[in-house]
Amino acid sequence: MIKFTERISPFLWSAILCLYFSTLPDLVVGQQFNFHNYSISDGLAQSQVYSILKDSRGYLWLGTNGGGLSRFDGLGFYNYSRKDGLSGSYVFALQEDKDGNLWIGTDKGICVYDGVKFKTYALDSLERQVIIALTIDQKGKIWLGTAAGLYLFDGKYFTNQNALLPKNIPNLRINCLFPDKKDNLWIGLDNQIICLGEETTSWGYQNGFTGGKVYAISQDHHENLWLATSRGAFVFDGKTFSRLNTGNGLKSNFVQSLFIDRDHKTWLAYQDKGLSVFNPVDSSLTHLSEQEGLCKNDIRCITQDQWGNIWLGSSGGGISKYSGQQFEHFDRNNSLLANRVYALLQDTSENLWVSASNRGFSVLTDSGVVHHGANTDFIDIPVKAMLLDSNGGAWIGTEGKGLVYKDNLSFIFFTESLGLAGNWVKDIIRDPSGNLWVGTNDGISKANVTRDSLGLSIDFKNFDAKVGLPRPYTNDLHADKLGRIWAALRFGGLACIEQDSIKFILDRSNVLFTESIRSLAEDSSGYLWMGTADAGVGRLSLYSDSLDISFLPLDKLYSENIYSLVIDDEQRLWAGSQQGVDCIRFTEDRNLLEVKHYGRAEGFSGIENCTNAVLKDHQGNLWFGTMNGLTKYNAQYTNKDTIPPFLRFTNVALEYTPLRETKFAQIMDNWGRVKGALFLPWNINDITFEFQGTDLSAPQAIQYRWKLEGLDEAWSPFSENNTVRYANLAPGQYSFLVKSLNSNEIESSEPISFPFTIQAPFWQKKWFPWAIAGLLILLLGAIVKKRFNQLKRKSYQKEQQLSMEKKMLELEQKALQLQMNPHFIFNTLNSIQALIGQKDPKQARYYLSKFSRLMRKVLENSRSELIPLADEMKSLDDYLSLEQFGKDQAFTYEITANPGIATEDVFIPPLMIQPFVENAIVHGLAPSGKNGRIAILFEQNQDQLLCTVTDNGIGRAAASKQKSQRESHHKSMGLEVTAERLYLLNKNIQDGFIIEDIINQDGSPGGTKVLIKLKI
Repeated sequence: MIKFTERISPFLWSAILCLYFSTLPDLVVGQQFNFHNYSISDGLAQSQVYSILKDSRGYLWLGTNGGGLSRFDGLGFYNYSRKDGLSGSYVFALQEDKDGNLWIGTDKGICVYDGVKFKTYALDSLERQVIIALTIDQKGKIWLGTAAGLYLFDGKYFTNQNALLPKNIPNLRINCLFPDKKDNLWIGLDNQIICLGEETTSWGYQNGFTGGKVYAISQDHHENLWLATSRGAFVFDGKTFSRLNTGNGLKSNFVQSLFIDRDHKTWLAYQDKGLSVFNPVDSSLTHLSEQEGLCKNDIRCITQDQWGNIWLGSSGGGISKYSGQQFEHFDRNNSLLANRVYALLQDTSENLWVSASNRGFSVLTDSGVVHHGANTDFIDIPVKAMLLDSNGGAWIGTEGKGLVYKDNLSFIFFTESLGLAGNWVKDIIRDPSGNLWVGTNDGISKANVTRDSLGLSIDFKNFDAKVGLPRPYTNDLHADKLGRIWAALRFGGLACIEQDSIKFILDRSNVLFTESIRSLAEDSSGYLWMGTADAGVGRLSLYSDSLDISFLPLDKLYSENIYSLVIDDEQRLWAGSQQGVDCIRFTEDRNLLEVKHYGRAEGFSGIENCTNAVLKDHQGNLWFGTMNGLTKYNAQYTNKDTIPPFLRFTNVALEYTPLRETKFAQIMDNWGRVKGALFLPWNINDITFEFQGTDLSAPQAIQYRWKLEGLDEAWSPFSENNTVRYANLAPGQYSFLVKSLNSNEIESSEPISFPFTIQAPFWQKKWFPWAIAGLLILLLGAIVKKRFNQLKRKSYQKEQQLSMEKKMLELEQKALQLQMNPHFIFNTLNSIQALIGQKDPKQARYYLSKFSRLMRKVLENSRSELIPLADEMKSLDDYLSLEQFGKDQAFTYEITANPGIATEDVFIPPLMIQPFVENAIVHGLAPSGKNGRIAILFEQNQDQLLCTVTDNGIGRAAASKQKSQRESHHKSMGLEVTAERLYLLNKNIQDGFIIEDIINQDGSPGGTKVLIKLKI
């Protein structure tokens, strides 16, 4: 048997419950509760919500009956279906595990959602088993309840645990599961409950439990178990079951869900009667249904979020959010004659007087509502002002019927015909001296009231256009501590009446921004606050030496169109407008501190306020007359929005690409939590942060501020913007921080952060300057070495050039020496001498002239590096002519150049061709013994000059047999010198000269051809 701590005897507990439930009447009669309903039109997947869960991130998860799963963040719904991986469309159970994953029990099995994807688990072989119940105990074990019994998750699979249950259970269908504070697992079945602990214990008809189907189990702060069953609600203290049903206060015996909130109140949900709330503090029971604003009377599931809001899932009506009774609303559906509330009054008996539309007025008492209109003792007419009289009566200001006095017996009318300034009365006040003042559409009346045996009489003194009030339409009146009367004029600004005369008028012509003033209210600091039609809220220092007037910034107010003003007990100013009411708080010196707006979303259901229909009652509560009914602000209400929004990153984009689509996706988990620092290359420096706060109390009021450490010096101002982009970030370490602020200006204690580093490019890294320095040193060394090598090479080249020039000079000298062949000179001179001996001086002079010219040319050309081809050809002609002259054996010759060669413009080294010609004569023609022939041809091939020397001598083979040492030495030396000169001059030309044998057709030698190549 499980042991429970016994807080109270079973008999006494049952007696107290029965006493209170049977004797206490409903506490709420005729008021509208602060429910905010959501359904399909708001984005909910389906209107039948059968399971509900608030998770650790502030989200609300809703399992629907056929529409899948919905997630709600306070602003909108995000829906999941089987297309997204959900195992089934009918979601009956929801739980969150320690890792933040969502477990979902559906009509087609169990699945888990990790923030990105769904994974479905099989139950034995029944993959499509319907999951009815789901819970996670204190040890993290996941239990399932199905029509086939109990299942437990072992980390990989769900296995059947029916062996843990008592034997002989007629029906294994498990309706609910609940782990208590001692980690016992309670199981609700049909007509039976089971507790799995150190021992297994069950209760049914045989041992005191008379309930039917058990739909829900919970535990209160006294460790008593509460059971929702088909036969009422049961409270089990460990020994005795106490039953709650229609006989002792419940609206229905069919209790299908229950929930115990943080204030220890128990919420009991019915199938068709709404719900009841049991408060253990005073044992009161409050019934809520569609009449009080509940979305539907068939409530299936209940939870409470982190901010204290109660969420109710219904069958067919979506969900309801109950935020407590900060505001209570009354309209024609529950107590008023009509919705438009024009005037309010509280009498000495705490009764509330309410003027509604054109139906007169009503008095709300503890015993009921008393209406005063045409059907009773009054008339159907709008009442715009009411004031309690010191004699127990009341003054009533009407639209068109003047001023009315009500006593216990009758109504007395005072109209324009009796001296009243106008019949459309807008306000009634009493000054410190007890005088009555009436503001009308035609001016202001001071009423001197007298009572005698004949009845009530009034002497009116009027302030209108005749006495200095040019535009007398009066919206509101206020009497200050000095007895001065301040009048808010519809078109004329602010008027001050002192000692029965108009002292001054403030309007656009002097100090006011506007001339249309509707409302007046004085605070404890001596400021007169003015509500205007087009300039918001202004204030006037009543008791200073000068008129100190200022206006609140319009951007701080929800509207500039103010209909009513009232000061509460905390000296806060409430300004009613067409869009709700602003609560304005001030510092100690009455400077603006903050403005909090209340509209429909915040529970102010009336929305549009009526002119000056506002009241602070004796308990400090505020009542606002609106176009849609009467709204009460409970001064004792404790605002639950004291928790800052749950803040998370919804997306981080790199260069506009979501982080989860990049290689850095592992930095964030599936729920937007940052797991580590991000390291980015230098060229990914555009990053966008998207973040969102969740506050289910006032989601539309969340504001954010951020700071990028490493760039921003200060936090940004708070704003509604939740996307921030940074572009072209320099390399460095950063941390993006975000904080959130709720509607009560509760700020996140710690920001969420996203640390990241943009790595510097290699040229900005610390090692890079050293590398550059080293590279420069190496480069400088290479340059120095290269220059040294260049100088060395240049020096070598210069040495080679000098050596070559020296060698060329030596070769040229040798060539010159070889050019002066002694035999040639001797033979030529002998031949000339013979001509002289033969008495032929003319012929002798001719050859002597040729000889001298040849010698002169040889000497001149030896001094030049290059000579024109024409000069070389002329020298060759002179040489061959003299050779013909001096030889006994005749030969012919020809020297030609291709027509394309400009012989005067082509330059060649001197003394290059002659050795080959001489060799042809000496070794080719001379030994042949026949008439010889020498042909010299000059051709040009691009940048080369080709010279061909052809003879018809004996050929190289026969010439090699010549034994003359002198001749062979001369020939050998001449060709060697010429070949060496050609090599030095034509380094880029392969084979400076080529010697070929000419073979006749019969195979006999036909001469020799020499090809000489010169670069030009």
